[in-house]
Amino acid sequence: MLAPSQAAHFVVPTLTADDFDMTGITSQNVGNYAVKLSANGLAALQQANANYQITAANVQTGLFVIAPNTASQVSVNGAQKTYDGQSTSYSVNLSNGLTAPTWNASDFTVTANDGQTTNAVNAGDYTVTLSAQGLHDLQAVNQNYQITNNNLQAGTFTIDKAPVTITAPQGLTKVYDGKGYAVADAATVTGQPANGDA
Repeated sequence: MLAPSQAAHFVVPTLTADDFDMTGITSQNVGNYAVKLSANGLAALQQANANYQITAANVQTGLFVIAPNTASQVSVNGAQKTYDGQSTSYSVNLSNGLTAPTWNASDFTVTANDGQTTNAVNAGDYTVTLSAQGLHDLQAVNQNYQITNNNLQAGTFTIDKAPVTITAPQGLTKVYDGKGYAVADAATVTGQPANGDA
């Protein structure tokens, strides 16, 4: 509480929580709220300044500001899988207090080693972070937090090559006739993902 600038002898007494009317603070969420002197506070102010006539109309309402928390941390979890020909899903680790939206593919930006933005389907290493859409979706469900790219930590996602076994046809014979041999039986491939490249 500040004294009038032109009243050199004006005294601001030591005030306690009971000296303020905080009914204007209607929420614990981010925002601006009005705070006034209570009847007790006004009486204490009048008692400390007997030479001044002070009424509630003379006391300007104060402003109580609840600012967004800017210290939250968001990280895309690193992970690893074997190539299966399918799109990859990601998980996000949030610091205490943050609520996760329903994540979808557009919430993530995936970058391959060559710097190209892509989908993590083929074998390789990828850097994954939240996209602008992902940041927007996260902010939308966490109004009491200010979340920017500075709060984000990217993760590394690795897709290993799928191990396959190729078995050649067995027991193939023919009697020499001077002609080429046409193999009717194809090699057998095992371990190939159902959705993988042929």
